[in-house]
Amino acid sequence: MYYQIENTGPNNQPTIIANYVTPSGYTQYFRSRPKVGLPSAVPDSYIYDIKRDTIISINTETIPGIRDFPEYLSEYEDAETTAKRKNRAVTIYGPIWSPLGTHAIVVVLSQDHKDRWIMELNPEDGSLALIDRQHDEAWIGGPGISRFSSMGVLNFMDEHTIYFQSEASGYSHIYTYDLQSSKKKQLTSGDYEVLDLDLSKDKKWFYFTTNEVHPGEAYLYKMPVTGGQKIQLTKMEGGNFTLISPDEKSLAIKYSNANTPWEIYIQKNQPDALPIKITASTTEAFRSYPWRMPEFVSFKARDGHKVYARVYKPEKSNGKGVILYMVSAICKMLINGGAVIIESICFTIF
Repeated sequence: MYYQIENTGPNNQPTIIANYVTPSGYTQYFRSRPKVGLPSAVPDSYIYDIKRDTIISINTETIPGIRDFPEYLSEYEDAETTAKRKNRAVTIYGPIWSPLGTHAIVVVLSQDHKDRWIMELNPEDGSLALIDRQHDEAWIGGPGISRFSSMGVLNFMDEHTIYFQSEASGYSHIYTYDLQSSKKKQLTSGDYEVLDLDLSKDKKWFYFTTNEVHPGEAYLYKMPVTGGQKIQLTKMEGGNFTLISPDEKSLAIKYSNANTPWEIYIQKNQPDALPIKITASTTEAFRSYPWRMPEFVSFKARDGHKVYARVYKPEKSNGKGVILYMVSAICKMLINGGAVIIESICFTIF
């Protein structure tokens, strides 16, 4: 049995939030999370061996790179001060067991968000063996990558092979790892992201969504679990986010383009199948309006990376410019084919 005990710091007190709009008319108060920036609770992880009636501590001291402190510390303290620091605090998620229970896999995240380790756990002695390490001086995250109390995409294909996603190349891609041969294999590559990933029931195919056509478009593909040619399954231009039916014969597609809100389509799980629209979420008045289709442009930023935007030009030039719609990096959106999804702050530049 696996469990954790959290050691909360003395300053990690909850905040008190006031609710002024209440049925009684009186202000009510409720407790909320501690303030951002305070040290996070540090969980210690254990295994309880029922047969031996023994508690085994999971050892994180020997994790490769556990003392690779963030580079930004050099701007605030000297090397001698950094050397006196304790090992970086980590949180362990899992374990995931192989079908026959011969292997246990955990994900270890550093609380400074600079490292993600995938490791094999030995339940007999609590030791950890490295499978994959992803390091990023900026921030560990991205599609399918563990972040904020999540293991990310990680599971067993068979008794000795796991699959997972990693941004080691700079983009989120699919990898497999053979626990017997200790060999890692990258199955997808390129300047695009694998946005989601599922294994077929017969464990012969991967189903996954990518934005390889354009950063603002999303399409579903399938590919043999050994890698090889991808087969595109959704083809409506724009954003296609898909749920596969339990029998894997049909696809439910949430679709939109740049001037059409999200709707649901049904399609057979075949490359050339015709999607059938089954919802109409807008009103007749909305559908009768001639919504403008923007122009999609890109330009290079100072760091050399492309920035994508929508341009809304007036029907007749007035010499005063156009509307350029952009979004900051902290937003999640489809700047091209799909309707805009905003999960955080965004900026409109005129």
